[in-house]
Amino acid sequence: MALEGVLPQMQQRYTDLQLPVRILYGRDDRILDPREQGQAMVERLPGAELELIDGGHMLPLTQPDLTTDFMRRSMRALPPE
Repeated sequence: MALEGVLPQMQQRYTDLQLPVRILYGRDDRILDPREQGQAMVERLPGAELELIDGGHMLPLTQPDLTTDFMRRSMRALPPE
C-alpha cells in the first residue's frame, strides 16, 4: 500500500542505475503483469533484460530451481570487479 506513494520517486531514478538489471517473471503471474511491470521496466532501462518462465507469482517459492538458475546465471554475467 505504501508503494503508491513512493513509486513515482523510484521510477524517476531508474535511469541512474549503474548496475546490470535482469528481471524474472512468471508468464502466468496474476498479481504483477509481466508486460505491464516487467516489459515496461526493460523499456525504461537501457540494457535491462527480462526473462519469462512458466509459473505465477512468488517464483522463489513456486519455481525455486528455475529461480536459482536465473540468479546463478545473472551472477556469472556480472563484470569482474
